[in-house]
Order: sequence, then structure tokens, then C-alpha cells
Amino acid sequence: MATVLVIDDESGIQLMLEHFFKSKDWEVRAATNGLEAERMLADAAYDVVLMDYHLPKRSAGELLSFMDERKLDRPVIMTTGFSREEIKDTLEYKQVKGVMEKPFDLEEIFSLAEQLVTTENNFYM
Repeated sequence: MATVLVIDDESGIQLMLEHFFKSKDWEVRAATNGLEAERMLADAAYDVVLMDYHLPKRSAGELLSFMDERKLDRPVIMTTGFSREEIKDTLEYKQVKGVMEKPFDLEEIFSLAEQLVTTENNFYM
């Protein structure tokens, strides 16, 4: 069973992703802010991380730096309501393997997550 960490401060999006991934028999953990996510990333391994770009308490960039410093090489799918140009600072991190603009299609984000579980070092847009 694959595991996913959903990091999003919008409860509706977080719950939607949790329910969808659970319906696909994935184990799901969730964080509502960057500080909580940092603790969870340090304490457990995840197959995929779904990370909102705009987070309270720690930014996506700070979380990615934390992952880099700790050598937490888990694939990240960045979700955002911003354009790719506006979030280009985070695209430089090796963990970021894909970007999904909100609103995203659940099947599409699941398909990307599934591919990342079986394929390393790919970038999907």
C-alpha cells in the first residue's frame, strides 16, 4: 500500500484528496500547515507528498529546503492556485516532480502520484 502526505490549509481540498486517495487503497496522512508538515516529514516516510504552494507557518520553499537539508528525497507534487511563473522558485528543488494547478482533476493527480511511486526522477507538468 502506498502512502501519501497531503499538505493543504484548505480543509475542503485536503478532505477531498484524503477521501479520494483512501478510495484507491492508499494510506493517507494530512497536515494543515507547514510546521505540522515539517514534523510529519521528519517522523515518517511517504511515497508521495502533495504540497500546496501557499501554506501558513512554513512556506512550500521552506519545507522543500528542510527536505533538502535532511535528504528527504520524497517526490513532491506541488498544487497551486498560482501560475507556474509565480511559483518558479520552488520548481528548482529536486523533490518537485510535478505541478498541478487548482482546480485539478482528481484522476489526473492520482495518476501522476501512482507514476511517481513506480518511476523516479521524472518531471510531469
